[in-house]
Amino acid sequence: MNIAVTASSLPSDSRSGACYQAHYLANELARLGHGVTVFSMSPRPVDALYSHRQLPRTPRATIWRFALALRQIDFRGFDALHCHGDDCLLAGVPRPRHVRTLHGASLAEAWSCDALGHKLRIALLAAGEYASLATADLCVANARNTLRYFPGVQAFIPCGVDSGTFRPGGEKSPQPSVLFVGGITGKKRGWLMLKTFREQIRSVVPGAELWVVSGEPVEEEGVRFFGKVDTATLVRLYQSAWVFCMPSSYEGFGVPYVEAMACGTPAVATFNDGAREVLAGGKFGVLCDEAALGTRIVDLLKSDESRREWAALGQQRATDYGWSRIVEQYLSAFRGETSGVAA
Repeated sequence: MNIAVTASSLPSDSRSGACYQAHYLANELARLGHGVTVFSMSPRPVDALYSHRQLPRTPRATIWRFALALRQIDFRGFDALHCHGDDCLLAGVPRPRHVRTLHGASLAEAWSCDALGHKLRIALLAAGEYASLATADLCVANARNTLRYFPGVQAFIPCGVDSGTFRPGGEKSPQPSVLFVGGITGKKRGWLMLKTFREQIRSVVPGAELWVVSGEPVEEEGVRFFGKVDTATLVRLYQSAWVFCMPSSYEGFGVPYVEAMACGTPAVATFNDGAREVLAGGKFGVLCDEAALGTRIVDLLKSDESRREWAALGQQRATDYGWSRIVEQYLSAFRGETSGVAA
C-alpha cells in the first residue's frame, strides 16, 4: 500500500508519546515494504525509513494552522491516509480512506490538570478531536478507556513498543534507583515524584537515587538529572533502574510503563486511566494512590524477590504490545476490514 501519515511533530524535535507512535508505526510499515510518506512540521528523524515532507513550522499557540496546511495537500495519490491528530478541517477534501488515531482524550486530560491556561488549550484540542469523529472514515482509540469519551467509536488498536529495542540487558545499578521519565510540571507530575523521593524514600533507603529524564532541569540532593536522552540511553536507564515510577494524573495509554516492563523493570503508577489499563488494574505492575506511593516504592527497593516477581509479570504484559500484531491491525483498518480492529 501507499500510505500518507500526518503528525504535527516527530521525535526529531519532540518527546510526546503520540509523535513517537507515529514515527515507529511508519517505520514498521516501511519495513514491511509499504510506501509511507509522513507529513509533519518536524524535520526528518535520522532513523526514519519512510519518505518525509516537512510543512512550514507554526508557533505553538496556533495549533490549528497545521490542520489548515493539511487541507491544502492533495492526498488522492495514496491508498490510505492515517492522521495522528489535526485532521478536523479535512471534511469535503477529496482523499483516500481516512483513519484517525485518538491518542487519549484531551477532554479527560483537561479535567485532570490544574493550570487554567493549559486546561483551556487542551479543551481546544478536544474540540478538534470531536470534529474528527465526523471527518474520518474510521477513528481508532489507542486504549479501551479512551472509548468512554468518544461515543460511537468502536475501534481499538493499542500503542506499540519495539521488543527488539526495549528488552532486558546489562546489570542493575549498584545503588537502589528509581527512574522517572516526563515533565516535572503537567500531567506526568514529576514534582510529586521528587517530593515523594525527598520526604519518604531517601531517609528509609540509604544511598537511593532518583533518576530524572526530563526537559525541565532538576538539581536536588540524591537526584541524577539526565535531561533529554536518545533512545539508546533511555533503554539503558530502563534496564539499569531498580524501579520505574510515573505518577501521572492522566495517561491515555502510558507507553513508558510498557517500555520499562519490557526492559525488565517493575512499574509503579498512581491511579490513572492508562496505568489502570496497561497494568490491568495492578496485575502486572503496582498501582496506588499518592499517599502510598513512597511506601510501595520503598517495599520494592528493599525486596529483591518482589522486584523479580513484578519484573517477570511486567515482561509478560509487554509482549501484548509488540509491533507485528499492531501493524497488521492498522493494515486491516486501512483496507476497510474493520472487523480486525473492533473493540
